[in-house]
Amino acid sequence: MKMPELRDCIRLAVHYLQSWKQKFVNEEEWKEGNRERFQNHAAEHIRRLLQVSLSMGTKKSVRYFYGISAGIGAAVFLLTVRRIAFLGAAAACIMGMLLPYLGLRCLIQGRQVAGSHEGEILVTEILNNYKINYCNMVRAVEVTAMTMEGAPYSRKLLLNLSRGLNRVSGSSELKLLLEEFRFAMGTSWADILADDIYLACQSGIRVTESLSDLAKSMEQVRKIEEFSRREHNEARAILRYLIPLGSVVMTVGGIYFFGLTPGQWFYYQFQTETGIVWFLMWLLTWMTAAGVHLLLTNRKFDL
Repeated sequence: MKMPELRDCIRLAVHYLQSWKQKFVNEEEWKEGNRERFQNHAAEHIRRLLQVSLSMGTKKSVRYFYGISAGIGAAVFLLTVRRIAFLGAAAACIMGMLLPYLGLRCLIQGRQVAGSHEGEILVTEILNNYKINYCNMVRAVEVTAMTMEGAPYSRKLLLNLSRGLNRVSGSSELKLLLEEFRFAMGTSWADILADDIYLACQSGIRVTESLSDLAKSMEQVRKIEEFSRREHNEARAILRYLIPLGSVVMTVGGIYFFGLTPGQWFYYQFQTETGIVWFLMWLLTWMTAAGVHLLLTNRKFDL
């Protein structure tokens, strides 16, 4: 196949992929108002993860998620079962199946951390618009979602919340909508804010004082956090640069000192049981260390 023909094939494949993605997203948005909740707790947990991270919260998206996870696990198992012991291949298969879930969790964790630091702006804006719009919470959320600046993650959540508030028809639907908001933020101040929104929308209770107290508490916590924050630049540099650089240096050194060709090194590393086992151990250790460091250093802004 000539290069012009290859470029045309690539462009056609990209076009079909973009068309399928747009069609899938449009279908997700159309079904958003009527999506069904799962009775199974695990499936409902996956649905919420997909809804919060990718705005895909239907049964179809959950089935796609299960299919992708199973496909990755099967591919890893087929690639490793002939080269290492069955138990090692099974463990690698489980790791591969968990990769999409871990990816969603890391994505949501990063967004929750970023969104939690937008909390003071979010609560202050809602409070101001709540007062301006004569204690109309639905209108306050809508105006805040359209005008708020400096809080992109919270603004996206408020847009979804505003659409939901204009669509709900009962107490149960409002509770489910606010549960997704709590889940997306994952903080105690978001729980308090969700309670205030529920009381204002469902019972018509004025929550001005509650929102004011929440805003003052968050301001105090922010000042304390800024005073006590300590950055761990050394650990971050080791995880980001030193470990990958060390693996490259060891590879080049092994080829240079043992007289191996790149093809021989690749064979001993990925075509033998010992090489694959050590590579998986190194990868798992690195991922674990990076995950622990992320959880310990990137903390949420919370009360």
